[in-house]
Amino acid sequence: MQSIYKDQLTNLMFLALAIGACYLFYLLMAPFFSPIAYATILVIVFYPLYQRLLRVFRIPSLTAIVMCLIVLIVIVGPMVYLLATLAGEAKAALDFMTEKYQSGELANWELGNIPGWEAIKEQLARFTDEENLKLESVVVSGVSFVSGLLKDQLTTIIANTGRTFFYFGLMVFSMFFFFRDGDMLVRKISALIPLTSDLVQNTMQELKNVVEATIFGGVVVALLQGAAGGILFFFVGIPSPLFWVAMMAFVSF
Repeated sequence: MQSIYKDQLTNLMFLALAIGACYLFYLLMAPFFSPIAYATILVIVFYPLYQRLLRVFRIPSLTAIVMCLIVLIVIVGPMVYLLATLAGEAKAALDFMTEKYQSGELANWELGNIPGWEAIKEQLARFTDEENLKLESVVVSGVSFVSGLLKDQLTTIIANTGRTFFYFGLMVFSMFFFFRDGDMLVRKISALIPLTSDLVQNTMQELKNVVEATIFGGVVVALLQGAAGGILFFFVGIPSPLFWVAMMAFVSF
């Protein structure tokens, strides 16, 4: 009887040590989950292209390098162009709004020429005061919010430049191995799941579909909302539409 209690105590101690080791490992790896998760999502989205290029190059490592470069071009290229464009238009938009606000001309602008504005105004009046629906209040609040957001993000990026580059490098590094060894990793993970092979395959396929639908759906919705805002600003006559369209699409996504 004592040996049984001793074995149970040993098992409990071993289980406690295992749980503690897993928790410490989690604390060690937690800061790296975000770039690895981004790498996983990007690989899932671009994996069909990797399979096509693999039939051309026939070398998994070379194909994975090419795919990493393609993803960098697709993501970094437009981001650099967008940031450069936004920087110029943001300054122009803020200067324009500041000038109109200080001169008092902004208070004379009306939204009545926008189709359906009165109906929109009636719906919004249920949630806020009519004073807050005036163009001057909306624009001033929007400019203050965007300015504060850009300032906070810029300060964060500058303060964490080293960490940002490290996380970005870790994401690219993870993408390379996920592209190259993705099939093997999925097979090993599937083998560890205590379910039938058909159920595991269906589950993996559903997860892939959810990720793709979330990414592509989020992008489409963000573009539509940004375009709708751009059309609204076009009717109002607010300049620098690219800045506001991009900001609304970014916040939406």
